[in-house]
Amino acid sequence: MTKYKPPSRPRHLLALLPLFLCCTIQHQSVRAQNDDNYDDGNENGDTGDDKYDDAATGGEYTERDVLNIFYESTNGDTWNNNNNWYKDNTEICDWHGVECDDEDYVVKVSLPANNVSGHVPHEFWWLPRIEELNLSNNNVQFKFGGMQIGESKTIRRLNLSNNALTDLDGIEQLHHTIEELDFSLNAYSGTIPDRIWELTSLTKLYLDRNEFTGTLPPEIGNLENIQSFDLFGNSLTGTIPAEIGFMTSIRDFEISQNSFSGSIPWNMLQNMAGGVCWVFFD
Repeated sequence: MTKYKPPSRPRHLLALLPLFLCCTIQHQSVRAQNDDNYDDGNENGDTGDDKYDDAATGGEYTERDVLNIFYESTNGDTWNNNNNWYKDNTEICDWHGVECDDEDYVVKVSLPANNVSGHVPHEFWWLPRIEELNLSNNNVQFKFGGMQIGESKTIRRLNLSNNALTDLDGIEQLHHTIEELDFSLNAYSGTIPDRIWELTSLTKLYLDRNEFTGTLPPEIGNLENIQSFDLFGNSLTGTIPAEIGFMTSIRDFEISQNSFSGSIPWNMLQNMAGGVCWVFFD
């Protein structure tokens, strides 16, 4: 997932740690695949046209059906680019922004800066092998509560940056296998949800330029696989917990433009291993 960055902003290295803050240290019902009854076969070799029973509605959906619902729910007729979407005579793997695996299952939908609006329907998470959704720089509504995002055990990368989003209620549904989250440039407020610190497979977490308040809890140390961590431009306070020393895969750690006090715990620098570490702190 490519991290969107707007025009450059001032960043400052903590003067009290001149050599350590920039350091090299060893430091298709489409829900079927997520169920026990999933049949991995695609005997007909059709793209997006294998049908599965939907237990909730008693109907049948293909991946094509799900993507058509997504198109309707996000006002696809007004997208900047909707090439091949909603066309029965075109393979879904040839639709703009859609990528498939070798067996023609949808694994990625990427529509950044595409005038996507409306809302992401819960049916989207029935795509049995979806790994990435990128809706950055749009005006889409995305509410975790009631979305059934928890039904997707395959989603790895979710980019919702710059959508003026405000609601993280229901984020507890996110499966722990998620690896990359980009919630930057929105209007999220309040404390950072506890569920974030339970997503131990995260390698990239971007929460910058929101309105988060409160402090960083010791549970931040659970993110031992995190490589990029960005909290720039919020209203967070308090000290940096020593538990960040457990973030042994970190390479980029950006927490400037907040109201933290104290200094970066020494064990953060001692325990990191592999790669180049950049730490930005007011």
